[in-house]
Amino acid sequence: MKKIIFVFTFVLFAVLSNAGDTLKVMHYNLLYYGKNIYECDNNTNNIDEKNESLKEIIQYVQPDIFSVNELDGEGDSPIEDDATYLLENALNVDGISNYRRTEFPETFLANTVFYNYEKLTFKRHYPLSFYYSGTNKIFNVYQFYFNAEDLAQTNDTVFVTCIVVHLKAGSYNDNREQRDFETRVVMNYLKNSEETGNILLLGDLNLYSPSEKAFQNLINPTYPEYAFNDPANQIGEWSKNEEYKFYHTQSTHTWGDCYSSGGSDDRFDFILASNDIISGAKNLQYIDHSYTTIGQDGSFFDDALNITTNASVPVNVAQALYNMSDHLPVYLELKINQNATSLNISNVSFVPEKPGSNQNVSVFADLTDKADTIQELQIKYGYSSDNYNHHEIMNIDKYSYTGIITKHEEGTEIFFRVAGLNHLDQEIISSDEYHYKVYAATAIDPVFNTTRQIRILNPVRYILKLTTYQIIAQNVFVELISTSGEVCFKESTYMSENNNYEFPVEHLKNGLYIIKFTGEKGFVYTRKIVVQK
Repeated sequence: MKKIIFVFTFVLFAVLSNAGDTLKVMHYNLLYYGKNIYECDNNTNNIDEKNESLKEIIQYVQPDIFSVNELDGEGDSPIEDDATYLLENALNVDGISNYRRTEFPETFLANTVFYNYEKLTFKRHYPLSFYYSGTNKIFNVYQFYFNAEDLAQTNDTVFVTCIVVHLKAGSYNDNREQRDFETRVVMNYLKNSEETGNILLLGDLNLYSPSEKAFQNLINPTYPEYAFNDPANQIGEWSKNEEYKFYHTQSTHTWGDCYSSGGSDDRFDFILASNDIISGAKNLQYIDHSYTTIGQDGSFFDDALNITTNASVPVNVAQALYNMSDHLPVYLELKINQNATSLNISNVSFVPEKPGSNQNVSVFADLTDKADTIQELQIKYGYSSDNYNHHEIMNIDKYSYTGIITKHEEGTEIFFRVAGLNHLDQEIISSDEYHYKVYAATAIDPVFNTTRQIRILNPVRYILKLTTYQIIAQNVFVELISTSGEVCFKESTYMSENNNYEFPVEHLKNGLYIIKFTGEKGFVYTRKIVVQK
């Protein structure tokens, strides 16, 4: 009976999602996608075979937000840009072209997001970088907004933030301590940036028990306004417990050169949701009972994934899940109280943002045009706001549009927007206006200097506490450097003036350190601190 209800529930939500105003979210550990490492090589973990498997899964689930762990993030052989390779060979294939990738800093294994640009526009990215025991890790924070049909008129829409993490694996005390630290990095980011609202935390959390400090940091934080919730409402001793078999995500295998063994008995992979998503207070709400472990029908506890008689997915999808990874993806749906637009210009960007006088500027844009009303996209530009005397035709490159604004003399200011024209050369739709200034070919951006910027409580015990004063709001990298020159702590956060910030440093030894702040807008500040416990 449980199997029948499970199948019916998944089909029901698939039907609901087709009614519109729904975001389908999936998270997946890709198992060393693009990496030749350990027993995972070109024979046991072939990237092209993984693409074929992932294609089957994606076309079955059709997620609007697709977050991943274990994607090669440093261009290891055989593919230099694995995120783009995945996008072009597993997502935008077989007539599908609506997926886009996001950026991330170079790292051993990337935690990132792919998304449906017809429903969502990328707003911002913030790399949450930190050090633990001398090793750098990067979680990534991405914010999107919904392409509401009345956005141009109301200038109002729904925002959603995705925090993609991969916590330390292992069941030893030091592994649990690192997971505790890593989740406190996330929660400190939320507190320091005062970010609430529609937030999802997605990732392989490697948790063996909800009593772990790492999990409690997320669901019962010191500041409850930043708490996450388990939408599945399955908080219990899930490890090796058959009562939670419908939510176990690892392992799909009992043996294998590349795959983890042991069968399905651990709940490692999660999508957690903020209070506002659970309540729907910010116009985005979790759809009850939509949380699903894709391919998990409860029939293979402590065993390999059931392929031939799996009650939750078709045989071809079950086989793809088995081949793709030793994890199963997790999935949920979110209801939006707005309708998606059928005509939209989104994701407009240009590079370089501060061109020299000897540089052309490349402009990029996405077009949603479900009724095929747009005949041509143009870059309309001029030398003052809302005064466009020139235009350049944009061409489609794979599935995005690109165009060039040719180089101009130093000091020239360029104002432009992207416009869509119909077959009568009538402008039907336009983007917002964008602006840049042309610099000399050797121009150096000015550095922002202030006198009284940051006050630090010194000496420091277990938590480094500081207050900002005269500082331009910006993303800031915080580093603690020992007297021997070793970077012992590194974390990035968003800082603005007249705010308080906290950073956990209990893992540091007593002694003298240099704390260095480096901001994206040129802000640099250093001073000495003493750690004394």
